[in-house]
Amino acid sequence: MKPDTAFFLIGAALLGLANAQIKPGPRPASPASPATGGIKPGSGGIQPGSGGGIQPGSGGGIQPGSGGGIQPGSGGGIQPGSGGGIQPGSGGGIQPGSGGGIQPGSGGGIQPGSGGGIQPGSGGGIQPGSGGIKPGSGGGIQPGSGGGTTPGSWTCPNPRKPYNQSPAVTNSISCPASDGSIYETVDGSWYYLQCCTQGSSNALSVGTPQVSSMEECLKKCADVANCETISFEPSTLYCNLLDFGSFSSTPHGSQLHAFPTSPPATKQPTMTTRRCATTCPEGNGQIYVSPFGETFYMSCGMRHGTPYLNVESVSSLEDCMDHCAGSPSCSSVDFDQNKRVCYLSNNDSPPSITAPRFAAAHSVGCSGACEGCGKKSCGASQPKSDPNQCLDDQIVYVGNHPFRTKCNQCYVGQTAQSVSRPEAKTYEQCMQLYLLEANNYVGAHWLKNGGCRLKPAGSAVSDHVNCAAAFVPLWK
Repeated sequence: MKPDTAFFLIGAALLGLANAQIKPGPRPASPASPATGGIKPGSGGIQPGSGGGIQPGSGGGIQPGSGGGIQPGSGGGIQPGSGGGIQPGSGGGIQPGSGGGIQPGSGGGIQPGSGGGIQPGSGGGIQPGSGGIKPGSGGGIQPGSGGGTTPGSWTCPNPRKPYNQSPAVTNSISCPASDGSIYETVDGSWYYLQCCTQGSSNALSVGTPQVSSMEECLKKCADVANCETISFEPSTLYCNLLDFGSFSSTPHGSQLHAFPTSPPATKQPTMTTRRCATTCPEGNGQIYVSPFGETFYMSCGMRHGTPYLNVESVSSLEDCMDHCAGSPSCSSVDFDQNKRVCYLSNNDSPPSITAPRFAAAHSVGCSGACEGCGKKSCGASQPKSDPNQCLDDQIVYVGNHPFRTKCNQCYVGQTAQSVSRPEAKTYEQCMQLYLLEANNYVGAHWLKNGGCRLKPAGSAVSDHVNCAAAFVPLWK
């Protein structure tokens, strides 16, 4: 054998041995390889395929597919699809779709839709819509057209009305319709109404009763002796009874303010009756005082018809009454105006029989019966009131101006600028002197040993051992 040939055979043998040592053997089947029944996409796989895979496929996969997958598909997937998916689809999805989704859709979704959604829609939603709790056409709690707790018609007037000198009378309170009108309570009290108005900051509360309406709040005020005004909050039905108040220019977002006012008056035709007339018809309803001091009330076109004490011929009703006054047992007369005949009787009551040709009169007592007599015979003597008696927080009107008295308090501060008024002998006189200089002083007080003093701006009311009373002007 040639050397070259031997070397070639040896090299080939070595190369073959090396290949045999490093060449891999047969590998096991890959678990991730797509195949029928495999884990990856395919038929029946976990991933997308045509079986019950986890990912998209045509079976019941978790991801999109045509089966009951969790993600979009044509089955009952959780995400969008045509089945009962949680996200948008045509089934009962949670998000928008045509089924009973939670979000917008045509079913009973929680958000806007045409069903009974919680948000706007045409169903019984909680937010705006028909039948909603908020504004809408149903029985909402807030303003709307339904039977809500807060009246939908209660709004603030715009612009706000100035004081009305001739206010209209209202029988039903609402805002803004009742703003600037007056209302009568069951006891005959009258109140001026202001919508969306805050009362005086100087007023003190005298009660906060439970009520169901503004009308009931006003009735409560009429039942409390020191209640003057009220403040009513329609949204919470809060009724606050206050001891002071008048027309207010302070706006408020919702409160209704009411303060007492004069009853309405109706203009009457000019009176044509003569004063002190004793002839009919002018004397009807008038009072006549006889020379004997007895007072008679005259009634034209009437008679008593009671048994007569005496019958006399007289020239007038006045003469008839004078004859009765001179007779101790007589207390009434019937006078025939045609025949001039006077019928005396003892009826103390008004006549009850209609008789056009007659005029009647009955005694109503003696004029000046207590004139000139002592207090012992005319009634029990009344104790003289102390002009300087202090009632704490009492409201006193002096010259039509309201003051609040604060017992054992004085205006403290700015002592050097205070002015003494020794000519004032009573609390009322002190307040009268203050009124003359109200523009120059903040208030007045009464010292126990120093009398009346007017206090300048910068002073504040405070307890003080030497003070009898402070007089706080409520209109300032």
